[in-house]
Parts: sequence; structure tokens; C-alpha cells
Amino acid sequence: MIRKFYNRLFITLFVIATVALQAQIPERPVPPRLVNDFAHILTPTETAKLERKLVNYNDTTSTQITIVTVPSLSGFDINQYAVEMAHNWGVGHKGKDNGALILVKPKTSSGRGQAYIVTGYGLEAFIPDATAKRIVDSEMIPFFKQNRMYAGLDAATTTMISLLSGEFSADAYARRGADAGDIAGIIVFIVIIVIFLFAGRAKGSQHGLSSRASGFPWWIFLFSGGGHNSGSGWSNFSGGTGSFGGGGGFGGFGGGGFGGGGAGGSW
Repeated sequence: MIRKFYNRLFITLFVIATVALQAQIPERPVPPRLVNDFAHILTPTETAKLERKLVNYNDTTSTQITIVTVPSLSGFDINQYAVEMAHNWGVGHKGKDNGALILVKPKTSSGRGQAYIVTGYGLEAFIPDATAKRIVDSEMIPFFKQNRMYAGLDAATTTMISLLSGEFSADAYARRGADAGDIAGIIVFIVIIVIFLFAGRAKGSQHGLSSRASGFPWWIFLFSGGGHNSGSGWSNFSGGTGSFGGGGGFGGFGGGGFGGGGAGGSW
């Protein structure tokens, strides 16, 4: 009897919490839009550019990426808020579950900023939780820290579109960070070599050495034969807004399913 009581109590509290959360979530916009800036962190021009970009992608692939900004989470966890909003709005298409929601709560004087990406069942294989976390941490938050909200959202959606379009895999995207670290290390190494080169050249000049011998840029042999990063394909990694057509207006959401997949971060 006691166990049944606690089970019923848990279910009751869960229902109450869900109803309370639903009451705080903004209603689905009419007419429908893919970019909904309730927190007013974007200019009208920036909102229009993102809307055209995402509408074009929706029209081309039927996959829906939605951006929503809110001034407050009303005390709820951002994961719970994002999943419930995606469910209520019906992001994606029924039967395909191909929707994704980017939720942003900007930083204020009284609270940290938060960002979260939640994906529908049909997109989880392309953007698993670890990849969603990487997109938030690498593409969004660095820009958000500079108060460049549009740049962060643009970079994140470009990466998501590239992943969903098969331009590169989640594993390849994960290796991008490691490759960037290797390149930074090589650059530092080259700078050190150049410093020693010029120091040696100055010393050689003082001893009357041949300027031809002392000035030969022997460090260029570091690049002969190509490095291990050459031909990696990341030169084709698309950043920024890219080239997107205008297309028509957004036709509306279809009711995709969400299982809670996704990840986020704060700044």
C-alpha cells in the first residue's frame, strides 16, 4: 500500500510539474517561423537571414532546424524546457522525427547564459549527444561570450546542416578539434624556429659569414612532402552563412518525436 501511495504521489507530482512547465513555454507562433527570438537578442536583419537559411534547408530536405530564444527558463532545467517545447510545437515531420531545436537563454546580470540543442529520433544518429555538446561549446558559446549571438547561431546551424547533409560525420567533426590543436602546435614550433633563424643570421653577420648561407630559409623543408594534415578535407569545412537561396515561407511544423537526445552548455 505504501509503495502504491508513493508511486501515485510521484506520478501526480510529475504531471503537476509538466503542466507547470507547459504553461511557461511560449505558444507556437502563428504564422509559423523557424527563428523565434523571444529574448530579442537578434536584429530583424539577422533574424531574416537565419530564417531564409533554415527555410531553404527545410524546403530542400524536409529536415527542420528551429531556433528559439527565451528571456527566462522560469526555473526549469533547460533540457526539460527544450524537449517539452519541441514536443509541444511538433518540430519536424511526423513519421520522420527529423526536427532539431536550438534553445538559447541569454546571459543577464542575474543569471548565466545557457544554450541547448535537442534532436528528434531521426537525427540522433547524425548528431549524437556528444556532437551536440561539441557544437554548443565550440560553435556557439565562444561567440556568445563576445555578445555575437547571430554569429554563434549561424555557425551552429551551418555545422548541423553539414552533419545532416553528410558533408562530414560526427567522428570527423570530433577530429576537427584535435587537428586544430595539432596545427596550432606546428605554428608555434615554426615561430620558434624563425626566431632562432633570425638570431643565428644576426650572429653570423657579426662573424662575416656569407649572407646566402646564413639567410637560407631551411625551415621550408618542414613543409616539403606535405604534413600529416594536408589533404584532410577540412579546407572544405563550411563556416559562416554560406550561399542559401531565398525560397518561400515556412510551411509549418509536422509533429516529430523527441526522446530527450541532446546537450548544452553555459557561459
